[in-house]
Amino acid sequence: MEKHIEVLVKEMKQMMREMKVPIHNPSAYDIAWVAMIPSDKCGGEPMFPKCLEWIIQNQKVEGFWGGDDDGNSPSPTAECLPATLACIVALKTWDVGHECMERDTQTTFSPY
Repeated sequence: MEKHIEVLVKEMKQMMREMKVPIHNPSAYDIAWVAMIPSDKCGGEPMFPKCLEWIIQNQKVEGFWGGDDDGNSPSPTAECLPATLACIVALKTWDVGHECMERDTQTTFSPY
């Protein structure tokens, strides 16, 4: 099923390029919501596990998600809060990325 979806996505991207439609990178918030979709074959697994991998691999050193895609912003912006919360919910949904959630709570939202 995932291969079929990948083929469709490639076809859509090609059609959009031919129509000269700009393709934007998805945000951390968008990726987190897609990561929460359960597989239609097995409800106990994510349909898009690569989204979970992306979340785990793209957490900022400071513990949040979102913000500048180039990684030059060391401080979270207001837009980072919903992205960070969505990423935490996605990780919690599938019980993965414990080290990311621990890093997040210790650095980004700590009152100290």
